[in-house]
Parts: sequence; C-alpha cells; structure tokens
Amino acid sequence: AEKRVRVVKDGFAVLFGLEHPLALKAAHNEAMMLADRGFSARAIQLYSETLEARNRVLGPAHLDSLKTAVNLGLELYKSGELPRACIELRATITKLERVVGRTHPLTLSALTNLSLALVAMEPKSEEAQWLSREVAENRHIVLGAEHVETLDGLRDWAFVLAAAGRLAEAEEVGRRALRGMERVLGFGHPKTRQALRSLGEVCGSQGRSEEAEELMREHSAGTAATAKEVPEPQPHGPIVLVVL
Repeated sequence: AEKRVRVVKDGFAVLFGLEHPLALKAAHNEAMMLADRGFSARAIQLYSETLEARNRVLGPAHLDSLKTAVNLGLELYKSGELPRACIELRATITKLERVVGRTHPLTLSALTNLSLALVAMEPKSEEAQWLSREVAENRHIVLGAEHVETLDGLRDWAFVLAAAGRLAEAEEVGRRALRGMERVLGFGHPKTRQALRSLGEVCGSQGRSEEAEELMREHSAGTAATAKEVPEPQPHGPIVLVVL
C-alpha cells in the first residue's frame, strides 16, 4: 500500500509538478501512511515539507494546509517532541478558529492533540483538563452523543483526568466512553477493549481490583457497563488563563 501511494504521488509530481494540489494531497496521504506504520521521523519530515508547500501554494489559512498542520502536531506529540508539538498546535488552532471556528471537528482534533501533548509534559496540567472537557462536550453537541469521535473525546478526557489523579471523575467519564463504545462499536472492537482496560486500571488504582475484575467478566458476557446519566452539555468557548 505504501508503495502504491508513493507511485501515485510521484506520478502526480511528474504530470503536474511537485507543488500541484494533487501531488501535495498524495504527499499528505503518504505521510499519514508512514505515521500509521510507525515511521515517525519520515512522517514528520514529509508532513513538514507538505505543509511548507501547501502554505506557499494554497495559503496558510486553506483547510488542506490546516489539516496537514494538525497531523504534523499529532505526529510530533507521538514522537515525543512535545514543546514543538505545542507550538505548532497552538498556532494551528489560532488559524482554525478564524477559518472554521472553535467547534469545527478539525479544530476539536487539534485541541485534543494539544491536550495530550500538555498532559505528557505535565500530568496535572489544568489547561489539558479544561481542553479535554471542552472537546468532549463540544463533540457531543456538534456530532451527537454516539458519534465515534464523541466517544473518543470521552476516552481522552478520562485519560487526562486519570493522569491528574482525579480518579473518581476519570471513572465516571470512562464508564460513559466504554458504554457508548460497547453500544456503537461492539464489545470486541479494539477501541472498546482499550476503554475497558483503561477503566479497569482506574478502578484498580482506587483499590477496587475486584470490581475491575467483575467489569471484565460482565464485558465478556456481553453486559454493557453502567454509567451515570449526565445533563446535555451546553456550548462554551475557550477558557482564558490569566497569569499573575
């Protein structure tokens, strides 16, 4: 598959030139494939080159340029280049807010990536906690309660809460994520199993290993996780930090 994607990219480059939008789209797709296969350094290099070219050809405010910037920020986070990831993502979020708004799915993806990078640098980051909650609630409002990205947002929010030591809250949000994934994706889906493991770890960290084991048994039997019902979230914008 990687070879086919590269052939397509090279073919467009020969036919139309290296900086034709089709060639740049193919380069973006190749970088995605490299990232998925774990070739992080090569993905970062290709994302960076594609972003530079897209900014030059399409402009930094073009949605295609911003998509590449979001993916670059994610790959920098995954590779451990956390300060650079935060810088890239903050700049991208500022542009996205002007172009498509704070609650656009692409902006929410960038906010998620930023929250994960922040918590990787500082597990108790308050900004990461606020951002992850904002993303989860705005995805619920924009995409619906049972959209996969909404459930991903709940999973990520639970992860950030757990990293901060807010285990009771992490469990509550994690149960909502697991229950939704069981219903939408099925009990055997990898994302569902990941959510189950994470929730079990949170229960175990609170000294309730027997409850964690019971949760596993219920899941294996096809019994959905219980979760607290919560009110519908209300739209809200960014939280402004004032440093004194």
